[in-house]
Amino acid sequence: MSTFSDFIEMVLNKGIKIVPMDEASKILISIKKLTENINFACDFKNGVCRQVRAVPDLFINGCCCGDCKNKIGYLHTIYFENLKEYVSKWDYKDGFFEVGKGCRLSIELRSGMCLGQRCNYERWTPFENEFLNLLQKL
Repeated sequence: MSTFSDFIEMVLNKGIKIVPMDEASKILISIKKLTENINFACDFKNGVCRQVRAVPDLFINGCCCGDCKNKIGYLHTIYFENLKEYVSKWDYKDGFFEVGKGCRLSIELRSGMCLGQRCNYERWTPFENEFLNLLQKL
């Protein structure tokens, strides 16, 4: 895990903003919570998700979470109110990703990019696909 000051320095060096939560951010968190009911079907076995097991050559860094560390969870903004949770869940080796399990962050703290990620398009309804596409733009 990381120290508070090291994490803040790393985040700021990557251009991620740390700001207080406002009404718009509360609405955004409510939208993110809607993904709790979506089964992304990652199905981790022996530390590897279903998609990487199916097409291992396609995923150089592992699953869609493989670059979490370098991209700091694909975050653009962190709210002051949640900073302690981000720090406590961060790992300098794997980012917010826990090998074999997935993201350490709660749904409402994940980036739109992460919440909109899906590898098996044919299993999603048109509505789910559109909703997840919109999340990636947040």
